Amino acid sequence: MAMKKDAFLNPKAILTSMCGMLLGVVIYCGVIAPLFKDGTYSETAGETFRDTGLGMGVGVLVVGAVWLIAIAFIRRGKNGNEHGR
Repeated sequence: MAMKKDAFLNPKAILTSMCGMLLGVVIYCGVIAPLFKDGTYSETAGETFRDTGLGMGVGVLVVGAVWLIAIAFIRRGKNGNEHGR
């Protein structure tokens, strides 16, 4: 299944993907990691969230924000070129 080019420039698709990735990070920190690491649930979940979750979450938000800003500039450029000619 090939991705359409429009999906890369669709802000709704980008936001949906970002939310899915953030949900995956939260599930990993709160459910998966405590199952496979030693220690109590709260210690393991808290430590994993601090060590991994925050970094991954911030990374997802930064990449998503840059992507959305790039889409805005691309659309602004296309609209400007169409009206300028």
